[in-house]
Amino acid sequence: MKDLVSLFPNRSWLNQKMKVKLAGTRRLNARIIPSGAGVYVDERKGWSWQHVPNSKTRGRLFVPDFGGRKVAAGFVNPESAGRLPLRSRRSKTATRKDGSSKTYTDVLKAPERAVGPSLAYYFKQLTTVQRIRLINALLQQEFERRVRAALAKG
Repeated sequence: MKDLVSLFPNRSWLNQKMKVKLAGTRRLNARIIPSGAGVYVDERKGWSWQHVPNSKTRGRLFVPDFGGRKVAAGFVNPESAGRLPLRSRRSKTATRKDGSSKTYTDVLKAPERAVGPSLAYYFKQLTTVQRIRLINALLQQEFERRVRAALAKG
């Protein structure tokens, strides 16, 4: 969680973007489901931009990543006063009744706020086999501690 907090606004923002599905009678394992929606670039900590060669009105957007920085979809107008991260196109994926999907791209009439990678993208990068084993060991120790405490009570 510390790794994610360093990339996003704050911990409460992260908690809102993750859903916890608890174990029950039908599903025996608990799950954490991160949001797959893109995160606005200007909501991110440490976003930056760089001039695009041979262009006065375009700057390439970057957002922080675990290994450095990642290119985000969008642009910055270096000549403007505000230098806001914007996008001029968007794409949406529609799922048909037969299960197939098609992606539609449209050009926007007015630029909108730029969107970077989703929380699910970063969550997937963090879920390595070694990290999963560590978390499983910690959860198993916590479960055993709670069982011992419950048995000691009565």
